[in-house]
Amino acid sequence: MEASGKKKTETDRFTDTVFSWSLEDIFDENLYKNQIPKSFQSVQHYFGSYLFPLLEETRAQVHSSMETIYRAPFAEVVAFEEAKPYGKNLYDVKGWEIMEFCISH
Repeated sequence: MEASGKKKTETDRFTDTVFSWSLEDIFDENLYKNQIPKSFQSVQHYFGSYLFPLLEETRAQVHSSMETIYRAPFAEVVAFEEAKPYGKNLYDVKGWEIMEFCISH
């Protein structure tokens, strides 16, 4: 049971980190640069170093999506509430209306 609890904590830490990024963080290509040490103090320290490349890959994907999001349809959120059984930062949208976004040149 401890292993599943530990895994959930690591997943929560990753998710919390991603959701804590500001727009400046998302567009900062050096956010996780030089975060992997050249030597490690323990096996746990070595395995923990894999978090930074995963965070950088996630940041790069979010950044890429942000560059094209202006072309996507969007919705006006009328109401929402936290999806309690799934943890924080996740919401159930209660009402919305899809709209098309046009950019005229």
